[in-house]
Amino acid sequence: MAEYVKRIAVIKQLKGGFSADGGAISGLVKAEAYAGYLKAEVSLINFAPLAEGRYTFGLSDGKCDVLFDDVCFECESQLDIKDGFAFAVCFCHGEAYPVASAYCGNAASALPALTQKIKQAELFKGKADPCAAYDDEAITEINYYENQADKNSEPVCEDEEKVEPAKSSEKNEEIIRTIAGTPPHLSNNDKECVLAQGDFYSRISADIERIFATYPEERELEAVMDGSRFVKISYGQGRYYVFGVLYIEHSPAYVCYGVPSLNAQTPPKSLKGFSSYIPCKKGGYWMTYQDARTGVTVGIEVI
Repeated sequence: MAEYVKRIAVIKQLKGGFSADGGAISGLVKAEAYAGYLKAEVSLINFAPLAEGRYTFGLSDGKCDVLFDDVCFECESQLDIKDGFAFAVCFCHGEAYPVASAYCGNAASALPALTQKIKQAELFKGKADPCAAYDDEAITEINYYENQADKNSEPVCEDEEKVEPAKSSEKNEEIIRTIAGTPPHLSNNDKECVLAQGDFYSRISADIERIFATYPEERELEAVMDGSRFVKISYGQGRYYVFGVLYIEHSPAYVCYGVPSLNAQTPPKSLKGFSSYIPCKKGGYWMTYQDARTGVTVGIEVI
């Protein structure tokens, strides 16, 4: 019987100038494989909409590569993600420029070759069709933030008076106590998916401190999650997400990303199984957690 495999990695910025507010770009990439069939979902956080060109994505296991332009992609493929994968994001407009990357397992070494393949594909595309018409209308209509929140998860309104407080429940309070007190349960897939050898947090601590120094505090969330530090990162039109660190006994335990929502029952599709709902005074957040030591994205099981 064919084995079903799912892997998730966190996207990290390589090149500035592509964010909506001047801050860092990030996101999540999820890959699933079963019986020679591959499915990939990309959630882009703080990526600016493009007036020209496009973002191209690539997945590699070091032997097999897959390139695609949509945030949701499915195909038949022999790409084997059991031991991890490398992921690259390039801005393409005649040439390809690496923008961000991610990896899980031991696949980091596949990133240079994957990026080069995207560059070669873009050059070949330009040579193959040098007179192709550029459709600016089609590009500007794409909403690159669509996958950050599920259609069932309403965004936090700009007019705070219109936002009703989310109802807290014993289940949500138990989730908060579990996260703040003891390490959450890791799924079997996540146990195998280690993003970095050694101390993951120490490698990104300088970037985290810059984020904390740049953006305003989210004090309501800090009050709910004891021993945490959060900032609110806006990316235009009243939209934002939160970023922070959860400390246990004064040591960083989890790096956290939160998507605002009034819907406490249904998480965004891209975060299902990897997020828990944290209610605040006005609204709440679907929160994901990265282990500060390993970089593993924590699987959440809510019963």
